[in-house]
Amino acid sequence: ITFDRKLSVYLEKSEDNIVEFDKAVLGIYPGFSNLNKILVLHPSIRKRIYQVFLLTKFISSVAMTAPLSADIYFVSSLENFGKILRISHDLSKKYSAVFPEEEFKRIDSGRVGYEPSVNIDVNDKNDTYRAALVFAALTSGVHRHGFALRQVAAQELMEAILEGKAELVGLLAAIYVDAYLWYTYEAARKAPVAGEELLYSVLSGDLLEIGRKLLEKFRGEEIACMYRAAVASLTEKLESVARKVGGSGDVLERVERFTREVWGVARNVLRRITDNVVGGSGDAVLGRVGMVAGELKGKLGEASCMVVPLTEQTSPAFVGMLWRALGGPGCVRVVYTPQTLYNRLLFEYFSPFGGQGGSVDVEFIPVMGLEPRVTYEVIRGLAGELEEKGFRGKEEVFVLGQGNMAVFLSLLSLKKTLDASFKGL
Repeated sequence: ITFDRKLSVYLEKSEDNIVEFDKAVLGIYPGFSNLNKILVLHPSIRKRIYQVFLLTKFISSVAMTAPLSADIYFVSSLENFGKILRISHDLSKKYSAVFPEEEFKRIDSGRVGYEPSVNIDVNDKNDTYRAALVFAALTSGVHRHGFALRQVAAQELMEAILEGKAELVGLLAAIYVDAYLWYTYEAARKAPVAGEELLYSVLSGDLLEIGRKLLEKFRGEEIACMYRAAVASLTEKLESVARKVGGSGDVLERVERFTREVWGVARNVLRRITDNVVGGSGDAVLGRVGMVAGELKGKLGEASCMVVPLTEQTSPAFVGMLWRALGGPGCVRVVYTPQTLYNRLLFEYFSPFGGQGGSVDVEFIPVMGLEPRVTYEVIRGLAGELEEKGFRGKEEVFVLGQGNMAVFLSLLSLKKTLDASFKGL
C-alpha cells in the first residue's frame, strides 16, 4: 500500500513519539516448514519509536495466538543503520529489524514481479480506516478471531466498492487469497498442536481440509508463488465485477449479487492456480453476508427501531446494510458481549449510518454471553425502554437474532414483549 501523503501513527502525545510511513509492503516467503509473513515499513526515524514495534514483533514471533503473524522490518539506509542497531540488539537480540533500502526500492519498483498496489489518501478517513483494518486482518494469526477479522475487513471493503471505490478491489483480492492459501496452509500445519477453537470460524470448517490437501500437494515455495499470482489475477477480474455490480438499487439485492459474483471469480482463480484443491466448497469470506442478504431480500419493510447483536464476523458495514434496508431507522440498539468487543470498537472509527450518523439514536449494550439470566434481565430492561418510547409492533421494531445462544434467546423475548418483527439466522 502506498500512502499519497505520509501516514502518521501517534503512540503518545509527545512530538518525539511520532512515526511516519510513506509506504508499506506485506509479503510472504517460505521458511523451513511454514509460510512466513513479512511487513516492511518505510518510516522516518524518530528517537525510541522502534522499541514499540520491536516489542510487537517479538511477541508475534513467539506466540501463535498473538495479534500479529508477520515479522516487522523497517527500511534503513546505511547511514541510519547504526541508530537502530543498538535498540534492535537490546530488545530482540537475534531478531533482525532492518531491511536494506536498496532491496526495498527493488521491490517497490516492481522488478520482482507484478505487485498490485493501492493508493490510499490519508485525508480520506474511511479509506485509511479500511487500509488499517486490512493490514490488521492480513497480519493476524491462525485462530478463529484471525479469520473473523478477515471476514470483517472483507465486508468493509465490499461496502466501499459498492459505493464506487473500485480501486480497493486489490485489497479484497488479497484477503481472499490469504484466507484460502496462507490461512488454510498454516492451519493444517498447526492443527496437530492447536485445538479447534483456534482454527475454526463460522463457515470455515472446510478450510482445514483444504489446508491438508495443500500441505500434501505443494511445497511452501510453490504456495508463495501461487499467492502472488492469485492476487494479481483476482484483482484484475474483480475490477470487472465492481463495474458490473456498482451503482444504485436495492441494497440487499446488490450485496447478494456482489458476493455471488466475487466468489464465482475467486473460486475459478483459486481452483485453476491450486489444481482444483480450492474451490469445491462455499465462500468462507463473504458467504455469510450474501446468505443473509438473500434471506432478507424482499422481506423487510421500514422500521423505526432496529436491534442487532454483534458476532465475531459482524462489521459496521453489515449493520449499515441492514439499517439502509430498513429505511434508516432513527433508533438503533447494538448488543455485544466481551467476545465481540473489538467489533463494537470498530464503530468508533467508522459510522455505518452515512451522513445521518449524528441524527440516529445509537446505543451499544454490553451483555454477558455466558450468563443467560443476567443477559435476559438486560434485554428485558431494553424492552421496557423501547416500549416507553413508543416502539411497539412489527412495523416499528426489527430484531435480528444471531450469535451467542444466550443472546439469541433473550432477544427472542423482544418478539413477544414488543410484538416485534424478528428474523433469526
